[in-house]
Amino acid sequence: MDDSHTAYSGTDLLEVLADAKNYNAFLERLVRRHAVPGEMLLDFGAGIGTFAGRLAQAGHPVTAVEPDANQRGMIAGHGLRPVANLAALPSASIAYAYSLNVLEHIQDDVGALRELHRVLAPGGRLMIYVPALSILWTRMDDRVGHLRRYDRRSLTTALRAAGGSVSSGSALSFSACIPERRQSSSRCHTSIDPP
Repeated sequence: MDDSHTAYSGTDLLEVLADAKNYNAFLERLVRRHAVPGEMLLDFGAGIGTFAGRLAQAGHPVTAVEPDANQRGMIAGHGLRPVANLAALPSASIAYAYSLNVLEHIQDDVGALRELHRVLAPGGRLMIYVPALSILWTRMDDRVGHLRRYDRRSLTTALRAAGGSVSSGSALSFSACIPERRQSSSRCHTSIDPP
């Protein structure tokens, strides 16, 4: 594999963003809005643990998934036990998963969404926050390793291919859900708020 595609881990940017108080407060409120106390949460693409650590400190049980070994070490510093990938998690074990600015870095985004669906428990929900609108693409997207930006159609297409649908969104960010897992069928809430 060509090292130019794996050399950038993003740790330096994540450390800078950890100090973006207003932005992080906004994202944390977005995540908490859909979290139910006591439910197992999954931070998919947890980075250095900025959000997983805060949610764990607030009393939420959190599993952090992060492929970068150095970043997993930083997450462990928050008192969490991170895993390298979703394959490490049992099926139907997570009530609520969230992913903040991660899906756009993954080559097989539909495959990742399918795996997220696999680990969701019956009634489980997924909240995704991604950069939107390819017209806003800049060199910064290239530098941080974005493969794409999403619009409503592209995110909806990816979620449908994985078995889900978009429940809400806005022009600059999108929140989405994977269908609730039921015994033999699935459906998506019209909102990702817990029932």
